[in-house]
Amino acid sequence: MSRVRTSQPVAVPRAERTAMGTLAHLRSLPGIWVRRLRCRHELSALTPEQMRDVGLDAEAVRRESRKPFWMA
Repeated sequence: MSRVRTSQPVAVPRAERTAMGTLAHLRSLPGIWVRRLRCRHELSALTPEQMRDVGLDAEAVRRESRKPFWMA
């Protein structure tokens, strides 16, 4: 019985690497969107005193909390 040696790594074509990266990115989007929704909901619930305690501007908090989940 003979053994096959694979000393050279198998090259993956660039187009295939790009497609794999795109697919991985697409799979991660729902989790990113859910985190954004939660964070923005929590921001919108902060009181002025809490915003001041952590050094956030009320207008910036309002703008961020009103963004749609798909916007970074």
